[in-house]
Amino acid sequence: MTKTKEEAIDQVEDNADALWLGAARTVLEQLARTRTFITSDDVWDRVEPPREPRAMGAVLRWGMRQGLIEVTDRIKPSRRRECHGRRIQVWRSRKFRAA
Repeated sequence: MTKTKEEAIDQVEDNADALWLGAARTVLEQLARTRTFITSDDVWDRVEPPREPRAMGAVLRWGMRQGLIEVTDRIKPSRRRECHGRRIQVWRSRKFRAA
C-alpha cells in the first residue's frame, strides 16, 4: 500500500530526533516573528542538520498547524548546495508585525 504524503511526514516526524525537532520549531517561531516571508533554507541556516533531513517537512507542517506560517503561491531556488537549485516553497508569516 502506498503511503500518503501526510502519512510519510508523520512517520518521519515520529522517527526524528526530539531535540532537533524542538530546536527547529523554536527557530521557525523566531523567524515567523521577525520576517514576512520564510523558506526552509532560513531554518536550515540556523539549525544543525538532523540525521533525517526530511524532518524539515514536519517542522513546516507544524508551523502551519500552529498558525505561524501559511503557504504562498511563491517558490524559489534553494540556496543550499546539496539541493542543486531545487525550487522550494516560500511561506508567509502570520505572526510578523512591521514596526
